[in-house]
Amino acid sequence: MKKQLMIIALAVGFMLPTKAQIVQTMKLENGSELYGYMKTQKPGSACTFHAEEAVVVLDGAKVKSINGKKVAYNNLSEEWKHYADEKGTLDKKREMNMSAIDTGAIINDVFVLEQGRTVRYVELKRDYVLHWDEIAFVESEPRDEMLISGINHLMKMKDGHEVYGQNIKEIPGETTTILREDGVKESVEKNDIIKDNFIKNNPDQSIFEQSKLLDEIRMKDGTVYTGIITEQNYEQSPYFFIMTMMSGSVETTVSLRMKDVAEYGKIVNPDYREVRDILLNPGQILVNGNEAELVKLSEQSNGYVVAPSAKRVNLKQEGHNLEVTIQANFKDEKEAKDNYFIKTRTYENDKKRAGWYYFKYKDLIESSIQPNESGTSLNNTTKATYTVTSKGVYVFYNSNTKKAVVIVVE
Repeated sequence: MKKQLMIIALAVGFMLPTKAQIVQTMKLENGSELYGYMKTQKPGSACTFHAEEAVVVLDGAKVKSINGKKVAYNNLSEEWKHYADEKGTLDKKREMNMSAIDTGAIINDVFVLEQGRTVRYVELKRDYVLHWDEIAFVESEPRDEMLISGINHLMKMKDGHEVYGQNIKEIPGETTTILREDGVKESVEKNDIIKDNFIKNNPDQSIFEQSKLLDEIRMKDGTVYTGIITEQNYEQSPYFFIMTMMSGSVETTVSLRMKDVAEYGKIVNPDYREVRDILLNPGQILVNGNEAELVKLSEQSNGYVVAPSAKRVNLKQEGHNLEVTIQANFKDEKEAKDNYFIKTRTYENDKKRAGWYYFKYKDLIESSIQPNESGTSLNNTTKATYTVTSKGVYVFYNSNTKKAVVIVVE
């Protein structure tokens, strides 16, 4: 099986942020551009591309007529309203010129960008059946640095070297371009790829939460598999790929021979969950989005004391529970480890220490609140989320530096 038909590799895990189902841009040899995703591929035959938006180019000599009519904004479909708002295509009367193009067959409900020797027009939400020689290339926008979710590729080449990063461009039957982690784009010959593994970008999410689309594979015997292709192997004969599927809450895998495939397909993944990061300066700490500061605590015989003068973050508890989210870029590795979230104690019947709070050494083990989730992102942002069920003074305490963020829940 020719590797040019495995352009399906590019369709997983990339997105343009403004449109839910745009994961690829397909450029055709005639200059047309389609924005959407590869819907189906039939080995040795053709493919179907679903376009949320398409800029189609025609030879003007093949156009018999273009008939336009003004349509009021309120009478446009929701898709065209969104397009008009985004592109500014309404006139002063808030009308848009919609057209029908006669090429022998009528192409209805399009917006014409150019006419004459060359005709260019916009269509929304249509499928295009294409032969491989009509396609110039297919590309995907690289993830922005704030998007953690996604899929990376680890490609093993015939000469033994490996290429790791985002698959951002395919020229059918010729090359694949990988954006490496060092920011360099590396183009490789398709025939030099012997193995392509799909690897989740965010270790804290499942691969199913990071793929915008699912693969749907129809075999020649009629069996259909739905999941995510996690490996394409050209090293062994016959060529095969591995598909990962969900069975309840358990991931399962199946190995499928490429020669037994009748059709590849893509469907929207309902379990996709985009996770975005924030960039913090070294030493910067946020508590529920509020700037915070690590303060040095005074040590006493059996624990630590929070002085009344210690800087604090004030939070308001509305309802029974309050979720407290700590986000930090620790400039010292010690501060990123051995953190504890503790509710402090008050000095009962001690007027000299009114307004002072403390916690004991044993509270670190016996009374610390466990995080609902915690981890450090690719951008070195450590995030931990805790649930607070009562009002009081809490500390996010680091046992290595003996510093803490003081949080007052009112």
